Amino acid sequence: MTDHTLLSTALAAHESGDLALAEQHYLKAIEQGGSPTVMANAKQLLGSLYSKVGQYVNAENWMIASLAIDPNQPNVRNNLAICYKRQGNFEQAMKNYNLAITLQPDYLAAYQNLTNLFYDYHLFSQALAIIDVAFGVFPGEVVFKKQQAQTLLGLKQYDKAQLVYQELHKQAPLDVSISHNLAVCLRLNNNPTEALRIFENLYATSKVASPELVQNMGNAYSDLGHLEHARRCFEHVIHLSPNYVPAHENLKSILWSMGENSSFVDSYEMIIDSGESSTDLQQSYVETLLTAQKPLKALAFIDSGRSKLSLEDPLVNDFKARCLLATNDTTSAIKFHQKACKTSDSAAPYWIDYAITLLTAGEVQSAANILEQICEREPTNQMAIAHLSICWRLLGDSREKRLNNYDLVGEYEIPTPRGFSQLSTFNQVLNNCLTEFHTSQHHPLEQTVRQGTQTYGNLFSRDHELLELLQTSFREVISHHVDKMKLLETPYPGFSTDQEFDFSASWSVRLKDQGYHTQHIHPMGWLSSAYYVDLPSEIETSGAKSAVEDHSGWIKFGEPNLAMTPNLAAEHIVKPKAGTLLLFPSYMWHGTIPFKSEQTRTSVVFDAIPVSH
Repeated sequence: MTDHTLLSTALAAHESGDLALAEQHYLKAIEQGGSPTVMANAKQLLGSLYSKVGQYVNAENWMIASLAIDPNQPNVRNNLAICYKRQGNFEQAMKNYNLAITLQPDYLAAYQNLTNLFYDYHLFSQALAIIDVAFGVFPGEVVFKKQQAQTLLGLKQYDKAQLVYQELHKQAPLDVSISHNLAVCLRLNNNPTEALRIFENLYATSKVASPELVQNMGNAYSDLGHLEHARRCFEHVIHLSPNYVPAHENLKSILWSMGENSSFVDSYEMIIDSGESSTDLQQSYVETLLTAQKPLKALAFIDSGRSKLSLEDPLVNDFKARCLLATNDTTSAIKFHQKACKTSDSAAPYWIDYAITLLTAGEVQSAANILEQICEREPTNQMAIAHLSICWRLLGDSREKRLNNYDLVGEYEIPTPRGFSQLSTFNQVLNNCLTEFHTSQHHPLEQTVRQGTQTYGNLFSRDHELLELLQTSFREVISHHVDKMKLLETPYPGFSTDQEFDFSASWSVRLKDQGYHTQHIHPMGWLSSAYYVDLPSEIETSGAKSAVEDHSGWIKFGEPNLAMTPNLAAEHIVKPKAGTLLLFPSYMWHGTIPFKSEQTRTSVVFDAIPVSH
């Protein structure tokens, strides 16, 4: 065969999926020799084939050999970048995508791939910058509008993302993927009602519902407190796709909150027992057992013949370490933490888990060293800051007083909402309203509530006038509190009081007899809260005899949730009062003292975060 014939035959086999024949003919063409153009094409196509089947070293070598013959091949630079990305080599992938664009400024696929690279690494601002450049070359291109919307979601700029999705939907109202993504955006932007309408319409008109559609429909039902509907959706997803991990995770949470604590992991175990479970599903199963405080069962599964989990995986070593810590075997736990951290990036969450175990074992300085390094890289990491505060307190480090400065805790009676003559009247009506949102029978699996219930989804996303009035009063108080904090010493470098703020999450908690919150922090917040809507009379009169006697139902600060020696007691305690909003930094350890009463204790809680526009 001539060199052109060999190359044509190889390319035809490549495109038809016969990769073995394609490889054979590419190699023959290269061995036979030919014009520089044929050699360059044969080598780059062979490299592309190897990249597709995961032979990345061969792929890289052949594509570089092609570029040595002809360096002006933007498509080869693009394919080489894809090869580097598949290997996890971010820098070389970025470099070669940029070279492809330099060689061909209107190379749409290279812009798209470079944007995806930044997106996949959660470098959303950089992704948006590339999209802006692409719009200059391809004005109004739908591909980039879709990427823009998705990237804005990554930045949690939901209002902006919604506008882009609405524009796309207007241009293509019958495009199922655009409608679906618009609904996802609406739900994230605190409009689960409208999102559910779109999801239900898509479901009704689809010939075969995708697992993603049914899953997101279940999420919207869950947000609105329709737990039975949500449960059926998640069960349907598992029927459609047995290893769809988010469906199992949401289903177990629903079952737990509905009081079905003996069967909440049945969906996992059914798939595992079938022998068809994925590694991801098994990892989620172990995490669930740990959350449910079943470390021995988790450990037994990891070491069983049913497990596909490998101790070469740092996550599995972290699992074993956390299981061993929960059984008070800190010596063995530390060994597995060391294995996990040895093979993982210093920014991985395993390092915080390691520090927590060191802290529990009394190796306080070693824990502090790890946490200080994390805080240098991630100055707003609330989990690292919270545990570092414990280290500094035990070490007598003066910086602890800056973190645990209880002047940063604010206690305010909120302004009476518009249309109500008295705050007490508003609270009575609000308490009745919240009753319809407490649809579960048991405390959430992943949360700190004990002997009580918590509403599902983002409370402030519900379309209700009372909640809108409440938010207005909250915003006024938060603004005042932020102004107060500006006068105090900044507790940590990333603590911002100069930006605007917004609610990132909100929910209601209703505690009953013997109810309380375990000691915890709010890792996804900046400023956290508790607004007291309705309190039992026993709490209203508690603490009347002395400042240290009978603090039933009070909130306490400064006591961590670690079993350690010495135990650290609470340093600050506040008595709840109906109509009072308590505000405090999200990293501060806090919890609730149990109370005895036939009445319930109802509160509204939110996290706020700084936002930039």
